[in-house]
Amino acid sequence: LGLLGEEREQKGRIVEQESFMEQESFPRAIRVQRFDRGAGEWVKTELAGSAEGDACNGSAQEPELEQAMTQGGAGDEATAGALREVRVLTFNIMKERVDLEARMRALLQLLRDRAPHVVAFQEMQTAHARLILGDENVRDRFWVSTFDGQERGFKTMLLSAVRPVRCWLDSAVRRPFVTMEMDLPLTLAAAETSSGAAAGEEEEEVRRVRLSVSCVHLTSGNNAGVRVQQLHYVHNTAVHSQSHWQLVCGDYNVHHGSSEGAACEGDGFTDLWLLGGRTGAHSLKRAEAWTRFGPDRYRLDRVCSRAASAPCANERERSGGGKKKVGAESGAEVGAESGAEVGAESGAE
Repeated sequence: LGLLGEEREQKGRIVEQESFMEQESFPRAIRVQRFDRGAGEWVKTELAGSAEGDACNGSAQEPELEQAMTQGGAGDEATAGALREVRVLTFNIMKERVDLEARMRALLQLLRDRAPHVVAFQEMQTAHARLILGDENVRDRFWVSTFDGQERGFKTMLLSAVRPVRCWLDSAVRRPFVTMEMDLPLTLAAAETSSGAAAGEEEEEVRRVRLSVSCVHLTSGNNAGVRVQQLHYVHNTAVHSQSHWQLVCGDYNVHHGSSEGAACEGDGFTDLWLLGGRTGAHSLKRAEAWTRFGPDRYRLDRVCSRAASAPCANERERSGGGKKKVGAESGAEVGAESGAEVGAESGAE
């Protein structure tokens, strides 16, 4: 009852947040923060480049692999050598403050146990962020997006063990979402790269892959049509980024078997839950779904992946073409189906 009462109190602020998001100009670059041990505080940094992207891959403005592996500081163990997998954890932390400290302790222990490279949080509040940013493991390991542009309402936040190249805030039908781009040194089987390998050889190659990760929290309730619009907007934004590989993760609030559930895999994206033999809602454990009214289960948290090499804005302008969707089978063949495995971890609310 206490939770329901607080939810009703939040309702007016949520409406206010959506109105606020509608009035802002998006996308907009936002700062990231890194803990400075010498200063004993989190320091906010503006990254080079904008959300629109001023340069294409390979330009002088884009960091080379060696730079990406050294710029992060001592805490960036993910860039100490090439990665064979990328671990992603998404979690709706519940905006209410009931048992807040105990919940955040359990969540921070989860981060230590699973050691994800990327973390996506939804329903973040200032009180939640204070506890998370006070953790020594978070201070040592992660670059963290700021709340720039999300001063009202509950927020989305991204944490990256690799120094991001760009970070920006956007709005999908009045719902804010944060996106980070980062350069990862990935170990790929030669068969997954353009160079290939001679017959009988098992060669590997290290490639610098630009990954973009978007943290979303789609509208809840009986608003399937709105969620489909939000998904298409987020997908279209990812498709036309500079990255080779895009992940969209967070609280989708969708019903597994509905048309909006199918939209999760639209625009060339793959629902990573369905890889490895999982076949849908019936494979969910109780702690992995929100159960309502009989046997129906709603898999709210998702991680969806797309591998592509989409042209950036000035390439499209030179070619004279409009926005062209690039399928997962084209461009740089890097993603869930390549030698770089993706570990998708979904947190029950």
